[in-house]
Amino acid sequence: MSTQSNVTNQLIPHYSDGPKSSAEQRLLYKVYALFEPEKLPAYLKKTSDTPKKSATPELLELIHELTSNYSTLTASTKAEVEKYISFKRVGNSIKVEYSTDLEG
Repeated sequence: MSTQSNVTNQLIPHYSDGPKSSAEQRLLYKVYALFEPEKLPAYLKKTSDTPKKSATPELLELIHELTSNYSTLTASTKAEVEKYISFKRVGNSIKVEYSTDLEG
């Protein structure tokens, strides 16, 4: 199983049970899964309330996937992603900033 598939299954465990979505929509679902799960469609919401110890591996994979595909995303998807994660080019690098809600 590829890393991308593994992360998708971890973030969105019942992904294959629902309707097919575009690659861009799947990226947006991954963003929602990490930052605002209540925005996910019902068929993608987790059925368990058990919190994960860490979402760092999923976040790193998501950031890699977003930076690799950022130029192909539509303006509306970029605007939605940037509510949670910002990308700024600094020389030959990309600076990524995000925040998480530590109260939950």
